[in-house]
Amino acid sequence: MYSNAIFRCLEQAFDVDVVVLKDHRIFQNPKLHALSSLIKGLISRVPLNVIFHSSGIRALRYNPTNYKHIVVDHIEALGAINATDHPYVLIAHNLEYKLATDKLRNRFTQTLFQLSDRLRAYEYKGFANAKGVICISASEAAEISEVAHNVVQVLPSFPDRKLHNAKSEKIRFGFIGSADWPPNARTVGKLVSAILPTANRPMEFVLAGSGWADFGLNYSEQTRILGFVDDTKEFWENIDYLLAPTEQGAGVNVKICEALHFGVGVITNTESAEAIFGTGALPQNVFIANTNKELEKLLNQIEPFETRVSHVEFSQTRMSDKLVAFLAATGTGRSES
Repeated sequence: MYSNAIFRCLEQAFDVDVVVLKDHRIFQNPKLHALSSLIKGLISRVPLNVIFHSSGIRALRYNPTNYKHIVVDHIEALGAINATDHPYVLIAHNLEYKLATDKLRNRFTQTLFQLSDRLRAYEYKGFANAKGVICISASEAAEISEVAHNVVQVLPSFPDRKLHNAKSEKIRFGFIGSADWPPNARTVGKLVSAILPTANRPMEFVLAGSGWADFGLNYSEQTRILGFVDDTKEFWENIDYLLAPTEQGAGVNVKICEALHFGVGVITNTESAEAIFGTGALPQNVFIANTNKELEKLLNQIEPFETRVSHVEFSQTRMSDKLVAFLAATGTGRSES
């Protein structure tokens, strides 16, 4: 979602071409490349990677001097760029080394090859070599700034759409995310087993995302499972507050920003709130709960807002202006073609 929003914004300002690295043969030997991909898949769960750049040539063996900007999405894409010695801007969704325990799930492999430390070194090298780094989190921007030349926090943006607020007599709390991502599983498990049963008011827990119906949790009657939703609009229309006490990361950052864009209230923790807003003031519909007791108290006392008010910080116009200005400031291009 974050990458797609950036692509749409850049598309308005540049002639953008997309190169999908899944089809890129880093190794000239196809069998060796297939083997490396198999090994990577066994130890990690990785997203699809793309490069955004401003040329009409849809090929991976490009001439770097033809490009005004090369924007690399995700650290795994760096392997295709570093060998060219061409200036690039990197989109950093997370500090990946902090997620290594969940993404690289083979603990023996992690320990034996010190994968977290190696991943951190690889990330830091990518930040240092980049002409600029775009990230979601204010706290991660501060860490990246220790090694990178230029860093900018760009909050996720979303298209303007009117929601039909499906009002309910019960206050509705919601969570969205797939069950196969460990931080989501830990969060929902805690909510269902330890937090929601303590509520002493009429309420509903709306759970969206794939895999929850068969996840094996003992859901109460107050839980409504939407399952996978093709359009998140269905989820936002049916909740009053997003429950986002998950460990801080790009996924929870995007969800919080999308909720605020649509005027939905948010209950989260200090870490996630500071990742988005830094040390600045929080919007009036963001509430902090850092402990189980604080979360229980909010669930029992909080009331829905009469009117949903969206926030301009998450508009595509705001994102586009910030991206274009940042690319101009980094001077990533070698030519104007």
